[in-house]
Amino acid sequence: MNFSQKIDVYQVVFIAFIIGVALAEYLTINALLLWSLIISFVFLGTKLRYLVLLAMVSLIFGVMRYNLSLPLSSPDKIWFYNGKQITFEGTVAGLPEINNNQQKFVANIKIVDQLPVSGKVLISADIYPPYQAADSLLISCLLKSPERKTQSSLSFARYLAKDNIYSVCSFPKITWLKSSDNKLYNLFYKFKSSIILYSIRNLPEPAASLFIALIIGSRQGIPIELSDSFKITGTAHLIAISGSHIVIIIMILEKMFSFFYLSRRQIFWASSLILFFYLGLIAFPASAVRAVIMGWLGLLAYQLGRVNQPGRTLLLAAVIMILFNPKILLSDAGFQLSFLAVLGIAYFSPFWQKIFSRWPSFFGFKDSLVMTLSAQVTTTPLLLFSFNRLSLISPLANLLVVPIFPYLILSGLSALVLNFLFFNLPTFFYWPVMVALNYTIIIVDNLAKLPWASISFS
Repeated sequence: MNFSQKIDVYQVVFIAFIIGVALAEYLTINALLLWSLIISFVFLGTKLRYLVLLAMVSLIFGVMRYNLSLPLSSPDKIWFYNGKQITFEGTVAGLPEINNNQQKFVANIKIVDQLPVSGKVLISADIYPPYQAADSLLISCLLKSPERKTQSSLSFARYLAKDNIYSVCSFPKITWLKSSDNKLYNLFYKFKSSIILYSIRNLPEPAASLFIALIIGSRQGIPIELSDSFKITGTAHLIAISGSHIVIIIMILEKMFSFFYLSRRQIFWASSLILFFYLGLIAFPASAVRAVIMGWLGLLAYQLGRVNQPGRTLLLAAVIMILFNPKILLSDAGFQLSFLAVLGIAYFSPFWQKIFSRWPSFFGFKDSLVMTLSAQVTTTPLLLFSFNRLSLISPLANLLVVPIFPYLILSGLSALVLNFLFFNLPTFFYWPVMVALNYTIIIVDNLAKLPWASISFS
């Protein structure tokens, strides 16, 4: 084995770039340049010299890229006006989230006091009147910077900064101006609103809110107690659009298309098109885009027969996403979990397949269990660090819930498709998904009540 085979240059460069972004707040370009010169002399005459220099260049580039992503305060940026009472015009980005008798939404700002301005503001407003996606609003409020100290390990300010939000506004005076005139945009949001309407009309609570979360990622209607139960039992990944969530959807699509005798390549491209449409349906939220990219790359690695060596592919995906938005590396738990989940599925699936090789593959039960356990191997440490909780009941909870998840999605999507075709669809078409949802709720809720279900760390 020669030297080039022992060291993967691409992985060294990718990892160095990621390290540069991660440590950018503590490193300076001048210091790194000095260290590069010192290291080049240390490794002078060795085979590692050029590799080390290449890694240092990549590290410096990571630091530079992070620094370029930091906000610059100028009159054409909305955060320039933090601490001031101002009037601005903007459009609602995405469907507002309704919680605790208020609605929250992000507004893309266009004008401040007749001057063109760009940026985003997180707005908390009264629940009435309700606003819709892409509505144009005239807003008057005291603009503030997000709070930097919270109970969690990740500050609220950093959490918002990953989406380039540096201003918040609480209960402003709002004047509605007009709705969006973008037909495609309106079509997607009408489609999304219809899913919510059909779910609420045909399913009881909290099953309806849980189903909406599973399909379009909106968890605003799920009771706090039930949401906590999912966290305690380690099944919260089922109601979040994460990498593992997307992989499950891909598995469903693969099984469905296989029924029609499509080739693996045809299944791959058909699944890819549906995933893109799915992103449009939920309005391309950043977290879902990153999850779909991670899930899609897992599908691509499987398609290319490289599941046993996915490191370079996943590193490339991470580098591309970090290149576009460096803040997600340390401030976006969704990105971190998606990356680790797909990595776990790719690397640990063979191990769990061997462990459960004698188990019957009844209704995809074994495949679902293998995928879930593989993802948990890599995501559990991060969950423990981020949320200070270790779920002891997680393996049992996932064993009981995950196998039914694909059929829950299939039955739910089937009912929704029929509902779009026949507006007055009888409720009994939703009974299969209602049974699956109620089963999931009962299992999760009861397991979470066990005294030894999880351990919290202060």
